[in-house]
Amino acid sequence: MKLINNLKVSKVLITGPDTKVSDLLKTMIENSISIAIVRDGKVLGTVSKERLEKIERPEEPVSQFINENVITVTGDEDSLYLLSLLLKNKLDCLVLTKRNKILGALTLSDLLYSIQKRAELS
Repeated sequence: MKLINNLKVSKVLITGPDTKVSDLLKTMIENSISIAIVRDGKVLGTVSKERLEKIERPEEPVSQFINENVITVTGDEDSLYLLSLLLKNKLDCLVLTKRNKILGALTLSDLLYSIQKRAELS
């Protein structure tokens, strides 16, 4: 995880929609990554490692299990606004982009960490 504009950002794995759930889960575990972004020219959705671990059909393509409700942010937004956006939309993460390039994901723990750090500096 790294800090961008005082935000803690989770590393993500970017994969295609036809990737098997079992293959994606294995890669996520090997690389200690908790969020995957599924794209095919554009972001199709996200999926968490926790969700993949519950799937009973591991040979199915990951596209069948993604959360298609995706919100992209630039990281220039206020941390509290981002937190409310995440919670209001019941998302695993917000996708952080700059100039149409995916930089990572902002998870609940990332945002809470950033808010805590900002409070400590005040």
